[in-house]
Formats: sequence, C-alpha cells, structure tokens
Amino acid sequence: MRFRSGLFITAIALLGVVPGSAQAARLLGPDDGVTATRGGDTVDVRFTPAALAAAHLKAGQDVTIECAVEPPPPALALALTVGDDEGGRSPTSGRAALGADGVVHVPLSADSTNGVPRPVGAVDGCTVERLRRIDPSFEETVPVARVALTPNGDVWLERAAVAAALSALLTEAHGANGYRPASALSGVVALASADATPPVAGPLGYWTDGRRATVATLGKAGNRFVLQDLGDGMLRVNAGPIVVADNDEFLGGIELLDATKDADEGKLRYREDRAQQPGDGVRAALHGGRLVVRFTGRSASAFRAIAGRRVAALCFARPPAFVFPDLSSSAERSGVARVPRRGGRVVIPLSGHAKTDACLIVDDGVGVAVAAPTAAGLRWARDALAVTVLLAAEPSASKLAAPGGQAYRQTADAVKRLGRQTVAMAGSGGPAPIGRIGVWTDGARRAVLATRSASGRVITLADEGEGMVQTNLLGELDNLWWLQELAGPSFGGSSEGGGAGTL
Repeated sequence: MRFRSGLFITAIALLGVVPGSAQAARLLGPDDGVTATRGGDTVDVRFTPAALAAAHLKAGQDVTIECAVEPPPPALALALTVGDDEGGRSPTSGRAALGADGVVHVPLSADSTNGVPRPVGAVDGCTVERLRRIDPSFEETVPVARVALTPNGDVWLERAAVAAALSALLTEAHGANGYRPASALSGVVALASADATPPVAGPLGYWTDGRRATVATLGKAGNRFVLQDLGDGMLRVNAGPIVVADNDEFLGGIELLDATKDADEGKLRYREDRAQQPGDGVRAALHGGRLVVRFTGRSASAFRAIAGRRVAALCFARPPAFVFPDLSSSAERSGVARVPRRGGRVVIPLSGHAKTDACLIVDDGVGVAVAAPTAAGLRWARDALAVTVLLAAEPSASKLAAPGGQAYRQTADAVKRLGRQTVAMAGSGGPAPIGRIGVWTDGARRAVLATRSASGRVITLADEGEGMVQTNLLGELDNLWWLQELAGPSFGGSSEGGGAGTL
C-alpha cells in the first residue's frame, strides 16, 4: 500500500487506525497473566497457564515479539514527525520457542538500515505474536498479547487496552437504528451526560441520545479517557490506538480487482496515476441489472485506453455515516464485460440486486474510473475526493509546530510553510475551502485542518488540545478512497487543475 501523504500517515499514526482491516481480538496483558522483563538483548515473556490457554499457545511453539520505543503522547497531535514505519519508530524483533515453564526467552534483533546492522537500543513495549502455519511454505503471525518493559511502556499499555475496550463498546452499542440504551448493554455504567465519567477507575461509562454516543473511563492516574461519536461520522477521542470495525466484507470482493488480469492480449494501456472521477466526465446509470458507464470530457482518454479490453466493476452501497461503519451490511455487486472499441460507453451486467451507489471500474487490477449511478453515490465520490484533498498535504504536518514543538505556529505562518494548496481559515469553524486545505491555529495547542467537498460536506482533522482529536477522516468517508488505493493508481491526483476538487 502506498502512502503519498505525510499528513495521511500522521492521521493514521495519531489514531492508530488501519482502515479496511479486520478488528483484532482483545490482546492479553499483565492482568491476564502475561508479563515481561528485559535482560540485555533478551526479553523474557512469562505466561500463566490460564494465559497460555487464552493465547492458544503450547510448549515448543514459536513466538515472535515486535518491540518499539513508546514515547508519551506529544503535546501537539497534528505535528507528529512520522514515517512509513508506524510513526517513524525503529522496530526491534525476535523469535523463540515457548518453554515448558510458560516462559519464552526471546533474543532481540534491531532492524538493519541499508543492510547495516544496528545495535539493540531502548524499547518500552512489545507485541507478542504466535505463529500459525498456513501451508508448508507460509506462516502468519497472530497478535496475542502486549507487554511493557518501562514506565513509558506502562502508559502505552494502559492507553492501548483502554482504547480497545472503548472502541469495542462503542461498536457493540451501535445497532441498525442507532445506539442502544445503556440498559441493553451489560457491564457498563450509565452516564448522565456526554461529559460525565465513571466515579472510579476501571469501569466503562456509556451515554447516548440514540444518534450520538460517548464511552469513557478513568485511567489509573485519574485521567479521563473518552471516545465519542458526535454524529455524521465525526469521531472525538483522546485514547489510542483505536481499533476499527471489521471491514472484511467491504473488501471481500477485492479479488475481482484482478479478475481481468492476463485476460487481454497486450500490456495495460491505462497510464494515469489516478482513477477517473465523475468530475472528469464519468457518467453512470443503472438499467435493471446493468451498469451503464459513459466516458465523456476529460475521461474520454481513459475509454480509449481500455477499448477492447475486459474490465471488472466492483460496486457498493454507501454505508451509514458512523465512525466505525458496519460494512458487512453493504452488500456488494460485481460484473465483468468487454469494452467496445469505440463509442465511449460500456455496459456491465451486475450480479445480485443489492443497492448500488458507487462502482470501481478496474482493468488488470488497476482502478480506471469511479462510476456513481445514484445521487448518494455521487455525493460519496465527491466526499471521498475531499478526503484525498485533506490527505494530500505533501509537506510534513510537522511544519505546523513552532520551534520547540510545544505550540503551533500562528495561522499565517503555518499556511506559508505548508504550501500553495493551503489557505487560512478565519477560525476553528472555517469556512473550509473546496479543493484546498484550510488551516487555523490559536498559536498555542489547538489547530484545525479542513476541506469541503463539492457536495458541501466538511472534512476535518482537529487538535482540541490536551490530547483530544476530532475527525471524520476515518469513518465511512474514506472507504471508497481505500478501495481505490488497493486498486493501483493513487486516487485523487493533484488539487491543482483537473485533479482533486473538480467534481
């Protein structure tokens, strides 16, 4: 997967979210009987008999660990300096067999840089994984536990466990018709308001008005952890990493992206670095079980590139605006057809009768076009394109920080440093521009990055201070974007001239 944007990586590292991935089971920790100590370049991980059973481990089975430095959360959430490797951390790993006494002695090895071995340095915490053999030539790792080695690791461990519990509760509480009342959930404390917190550390509190919801708990140090659905897909959180809902069903038909591979003679002729959009002239309609796509305007060149070739369509209904959308209810439709040699029009028969709002047209595993045959699908495509605008800030978001990293630069200075595609906003509430990124800071600990889609929806990433982040980047809006990323060419293109913001 390619991440073209420093800001995108910042958003992902900030919330610890991997959109489109399956929700992992709850990982074991010290309270479950898994502890660890470090001696030199070896980490000893100890499992109680109950923990071994819960982790599905037995003596002689290989275990791996992935360890890293886990610094406290930064003062400025939107000014992280991160890279492709989970926030720029240098991981340390190891593998060893579990002993009969429930202890695994894992020698650590630091990842090399440019082929040059590095010494094992400081690490704060580790994720423990068991190995599962899929076939004689392939095995996969299954995370089973997290362990801390330092006080910073203890903080990381608590935040990770709390975040997993909060996100699981919020997901469980959400039903087809909104949020269920607290009386319908077990083991939660009913909160009197969205700003309330359980009186003691440990229990999870829950409040809802049916459309919005808050889950909160007190940490060991008396700090309040909170995860809120503010409605319309807006997430507010000060705990991470957040675990998203299971999106396997949404991407369950991803193999269709390769359905036309090697089916045509000659090499793929589509060479654009992005899928064509409705704003480029891609028009679509449904006629019974057939998807009719016309390539007009700027998109006509895409038709010429795929003329005579077999293409696939992968179609979905737009999911509800929920921070962790249940994409398993978004039944997919698909189909394959050969494109005529001329005429600018292709008809693709679709399977099933599910609602169809947007389709990705794919040739040889490469996304060629987004077809939106309904008004909801057109808004979805426009909103997904706006997500791309916000994520396409090529300059590092670290440029938002003033020297010392304890405060944001003033708005005008931040805009100047972030580049031409950014504009200053009058305040934290915008107004956000279409096709460009609006920036606002208070010159202290608060900052907002926002854009507005052609449908009018505002896409926001905001640091409210004190570790609280508000965003709608990672809900239902980004799923169409992710699907296109999986299909090859980077989706969205430039925001300048005929790229993003043209819908």
